[in-house]
Amino acid sequence: VINPTTEKLEACFMLVYSDDNMFGGEDYAFTKLQEMLKTKFAITFEECADFLGTDLHHDVEEGTFEISMKTFTKKFLESCGITTPFPHPILTPALTNMKISRSEDAPRASTPDPSYRMKAGSFNWLVMALRYDMNYATKELSRVADCPTLDAEYLINRQLQYLSQTADARLRYSRHDMQ
Repeated sequence: VINPTTEKLEACFMLVYSDDNMFGGEDYAFTKLQEMLKTKFAITFEECADFLGTDLHHDVEEGTFEISMKTFTKKFLESCGITTPFPHPILTPALTNMKISRSEDAPRASTPDPSYRMKAGSFNWLVMALRYDMNYATKELSRVADCPTLDAEYLINRQLQYLSQTADARLRYSRHDMQ
């Protein structure tokens, strides 16, 4: 959209996922998009605080934008029965020399954890959205989701411990850092 005041091209964006929508952009273009959508739909606009499990915080005065998954992480940990961080520090999500075997000979639990797939799926969601530090361990867990080994069950518990201690992890962008 061309801003008639500045005669410059302005852009805006619209992200749509099922019933979650997010809009943003430069002021004039965003205002025009709002006006157009309001003529066709009963729609309201408000500051975006979360999108698909990702917490968003924009501080205009400070010029910062933060992305975290604290709410999702807290709910996930609670669903696993974890309400407080583990007392012993876990500095990495996995041991650096650990590789989960898919071999038929790999030891398996006599009664596998029925929530293993849910946990592995939640870790995958965290990795895709923000928690890149957990990528390797999550990949290893997902390789054996159909039939977890004892090593995989150990690793998933270690990763839960690590996550409980790093639940506040976030990315912070500042306009001052961009200059």
